[in-house]
Amino acid sequence: MSKIAKSLQAAYGCNIYKEDIPELEEILETGMLNSEKAQAGIKKFIQNCEFEKENCEQWRIAYLDRCINQALVNLELI
Repeated sequence: MSKIAKSLQAAYGCNIYKEDIPELEEILETGMLNSEKAQAGIKKFIQNCEFEKENCEQWRIAYLDRCINQALVNLELI
């Protein structure tokens, strides 16, 4: 599972951080989400998007706003 998790992280590096690899391995091994870890990861993603919005072009801000809105929906589902 470690090799698969690392490959997924390499392919989706802008959305899966290196420090998330152990959580991804756990998901692959068990087929289950740890809701506390997932919520923390989503909140971190939202913070990163908010930070990025401070120094990017308008079209990117609109995209990041959509990402944040979807992340908030996902947070409610978990």
